[in-house]
Amino acid sequence: MKSIKSYLKERKSTRNFQDRRLNTDDTSNVRNAIKEVADDLGWDQVQVDLIENGEKVYKVLDGKAGYNGVFVKAWTYMPIKYSADNLINQIKAAFYIGNITTKLYQLKLGSVVITLGDNIKEEKEALFGPDGKDVHYIIGLGYPEDKKAFTPEPSAPRLNVEDIVFLDENFEKPATDKLREMNLLDLFSDLKYAPSYKNLQPWRFVLDNGILYAYVKNGEMLDHSVVDVGLSMYFFQELAKSMGIDNNWEILENIDPSGDYIKLGRYKI
Repeated sequence: MKSIKSYLKERKSTRNFQDRRLNTDDTSNVRNAIKEVADDLGWDQVQVDLIENGEKVYKVLDGKAGYNGVFVKAWTYMPIKYSADNLINQIKAAFYIGNITTKLYQLKLGSVVITLGDNIKEEKEALFGPDGKDVHYIIGLGYPEDKKAFTPEPSAPRLNVEDIVFLDENFEKPATDKLREMNLLDLFSDLKYAPSYKNLQPWRFVLDNGILYAYVKNGEMLDHSVVDVGLSMYFFQELAKSMGIDNNWEILENIDPSGDYIKLGRYKI
């Protein structure tokens, strides 16, 4: 089984799936993975389903969701649902997404995460029932098409560690030396590969007396950004576990949504 570090560096969203259904064993493994994630996280605010008849989903949502209105065609989809659309549940949904897509990668299945906006309420209710409006993301999954050899993957610049981890809430004092002292510099060097919408990397971290705080950049893209920061928190936690640091993030109960950056959680190192 490949490590979380390998997944972060190798992960790519699948845009083209083979035109075939999951076999019985893989379908069973995916269902088991969904149950494992739900049991592990224990958050009933977020639900994940499995839709094996992906053709109907594609026909309804193509042209209305996806990348520039182009919905990725897959045989199988996972709707991600949470009723209260607030910052806390968005972070929890991100942990589900990160956990599930990692397990799909370990099963050698491709996946793609697609945002479903509030502008397609009727379509979501037609597909997912009366509470379909609460489906905010959907994961397409299946067998990725074979890629031609030597086809280069597009790359995008990523922020350096000194641009994302600081010793102060004004984000003026990089924590690089302290991270090196704590043997955490390589971890954050790997974390820069965490996925984010348009590679905006909206996360910032503050290290203070052995506590790491996670922040999200406020603004028009906040909904996307919170999920991205939630994903970075999940991957940080898993990278830390691979180093023998077996703690979990504490999501703040009373999140103050004001300011240029919003504090979302803390992690004891």
